[in-house]
Amino acid sequence: MTAPAQRVALFRPDPDALISTLFRMGGDGAIATIAAADGGWGQEGTADLLRGLRERGGFEPGIDSQDLENLALASLAGRETSVREWLRGAVPDLVTPSLASAVLVRASGEPSCAGNDFWGLEGSVAFLVSAALAMPAPVAGQAASLFAWRLKAPIEPPYGNRCFLWLALAVLSACDRSLGITMQELSAIARETLAADAATAGEGGDGDGLPLRFRV
Repeated sequence: MTAPAQRVALFRPDPDALISTLFRMGGDGAIATIAAADGGWGQEGTADLLRGLRERGGFEPGIDSQDLENLALASLAGRETSVREWLRGAVPDLVTPSLASAVLVRASGEPSCAGNDFWGLEGSVAFLVSAALAMPAPVAGQAASLFAWRLKAPIEPPYGNRCFLWLALAVLSACDRSLGITMQELSAIARETLAADAATAGEGGDGDGLPLRFRV
């Protein structure tokens, strides 16, 4: 079941804008840090993958398990470091873990990357929401565009349902009013999303879903 196209269109779905901005902000240093996240394993291949994504906008020849390991580790390590720096009163580097998270979100919706393990995708989305709101405009709007684009692709049952993506869009819209999404539209997003996910669970979905009733 796909998200209502009319609601998705409000966020101008775009898989490229946020990642392009983060590549510009992070430069070659961010690519090197992500590629070396697993102690150097697959470093050259992941660096080539990221440079290809920056230059061509696609995953060629494709993403593999080691690339995903480097991306996931860079995302997680960067999140933990950011929290520690924030607690010490320092300004954390949000760009590198945000780039790793954004690439994971995009790859999870690419047909050429199907069949890979994107466990923990919700965490990547949640971090991107907080990081995007802390970074200068237009990052929050670009993050919303990425999530809206991701809603168009199927979400494999092990990685959750689309409700966490809609929740991310709602938080971004509520916190950044420049996105121009009204409270009425946010309410409609909530109703449609909960209904869609409840219907999927009621139909069996991944085989162990439960019928749910929601009151919005």
